Amino acid sequence: MKSTLIQNCWISLAIVIFSSVSQSLFAGEVHGNARPSLVFAFQDTDNYPFQVGNGADIREKRPGIAVDQIREVASRLNLDIELVRVPWKRGLVMLKKGRIDGLFSASYQKARRQYGRYPFDGEKESSELRSYSNSYSLFIHKDSGISWDGTSFNRQEFRVFVPLGFSIANDLKKHGLLVNESSDVLPFLKMLSKNRVDAVALLTPSGQSYLSKHKDELSSVRMLPTPLVNKDYYLMLSHQFVAKDAPLASQIWATIAAVRDDPVFHERFSLY
Repeated sequence: MKSTLIQNCWISLAIVIFSSVSQSLFAGEVHGNARPSLVFAFQDTDNYPFQVGNGADIREKRPGIAVDQIREVASRLNLDIELVRVPWKRGLVMLKKGRIDGLFSASYQKARRQYGRYPFDGEKESSELRSYSNSYSLFIHKDSGISWDGTSFNRQEFRVFVPLGFSIANDLKKHGLLVNESSDVLPFLKMLSKNRVDAVALLTPSGQSYLSKHKDELSSVRMLPTPLVNKDYYLMLSHQFVAKDAPLASQIWATIAAVRDDPVFHERFSLY
């Protein structure tokens, strides 16, 4: 009886040990195949409707179409993506150093390739894997004589204020304009309404949003009818992340395009 009891104890102990080892091996296998936790950043200034609101906080409801898009990508690929908001130029530096894995939404500039990877190779831009398209417009005082025909301005001796780090600054400088960059454009829009500055260049929906939200203060501001430029915007990934997991990087970019073209996702646009 005693021998049988001891034998049963050993059997029970063996079962426990085997079960523990099996669970450990299974957990290790799952962990080894698990998708990594990623950190993506986007600008901390309003870019309605793609990124909504100012500051480091991310809105719980309607944070922006681009934010919704990244979250949908994370859901489809079963990824753990942490989102943070930072000043745009700081985000580029963080991306270059590998402190973040991705930065959205970036228009293509050859000079930016030092900071991270676009979803295409070589020097030629490809819009197939873009996140979305957007345009810039010029905002002037209603009594201003400045005009734009889609190719050139009727005058060059004027100063334009633009958001800090945005690509439109270089585009305007090529036209010989004086450009000032600022992290907060609303004060300059208010100055524009009093005819104290010449012009402000903004992403078109963002500028229209400012005019709508501040009707009384900006009643003297108008938008030129012809956009300054139309651009595609992309998720840039860090060189370090792409080198480490190129297949996943490709999956992320491909899924962004799939979400962009999904009619179901487009229904969310009405929320904004």
